[in-house]
Amino acid sequence: TSEQAQRLRADIESRPMSRPPQLTATENNATGTQQHFPVIIIEALGYLGGAIVVVALGLLVSYFWSDLSTGGQLVLIAAVFLILIGAGVAVPQQLGAPAIRLRSVLWVAATIAWAFLIGFTVDNYAGLHDERMAAVAAWSSVALGLLLWFLHREPLQQIAVFVPLLIGVGVGTYLAQGGDPESDNSIWQGAAVWIVSLVWFGLGWFDRIRPAMLATALGAIGALFGAMMCVENPALAVVGVTMLAALVAAAVARNDFVLLAVAAFGSIELLPSTITQYFPGILAAALVLLLVGLLLIVAALFIARRRNRFATSQIDLRSNQPVGTTR
Repeated sequence: TSEQAQRLRADIESRPMSRPPQLTATENNATGTQQHFPVIIIEALGYLGGAIVVVALGLLVSYFWSDLSTGGQLVLIAAVFLILIGAGVAVPQQLGAPAIRLRSVLWVAATIAWAFLIGFTVDNYAGLHDERMAAVAAWSSVALGLLLWFLHREPLQQIAVFVPLLIGVGVGTYLAQGGDPESDNSIWQGAAVWIVSLVWFGLGWFDRIRPAMLATALGAIGALFGAMMCVENPALAVVGVTMLAALVAAAVARNDFVLLAVAAFGSIELLPSTITQYFPGILAAALVLLLVGLLLIVAALFIARRRNRFATSQIDLRSNQPVGTTR
């Protein structure tokens, strides 16, 4: 009846409202830590287990390797490669970021195992030895690395493509020059590595390869390595020093500490060898290194101040933004 409904409504309104318990900030942090902690344990155990497996396999291989036939050795290397590839595929997606990192590590290890597998195969069954074997293994690793990078766009996969690419280019140039160990053709190898690295740097600079910062850093490292191989050529030595100055300018323009660190490392490695090659004497090398060191310090301070001003301006913009508006 209407009277019963009114009494029921009055009884409900007279009762205190029950609200779900509110967690304090400390409790919220503890809850988040508890949820994140098992994931960290799983990832750490995965890496530790992988390291233990690698050590165990190394011991087993060293113990049984000489007793295995060539076919048995090939099967063992292939099994390691397949296990690493399969383990990367089997990593559960529900783990999120740890799963991404674990898969990256497993597939980098698989790329290395693939290089060993191809190198072993062509060395024992195709009659390709030494540099030819290395070239085939490197280019095969580039092919697999590109496939895995396409499937898993992560930084480690970019590294797993870039490193064998430089090895393949360097060894391929050596073979193209005749492959004579008595001849000095390191300049051509260095020039080839230099060009490929500059192309990689450019692709990263214009954001064609991601992460772009890693691509520019890898390209700069490879270019410096190629330049060091070309120090004996006067023209290329001048180009190398000019490139070093350009890297410092690029780092300042982009506020990129990583690129500046690469340029600093290149200065330590490239400049002394260049100076001693064309300007004998300790005094000249010391003065040039002193000047370059001071310039790098100024560049680092300049980048730090620009970043600080940018961060301060962002904070000011947020503080002046009216409440309730969105950016």
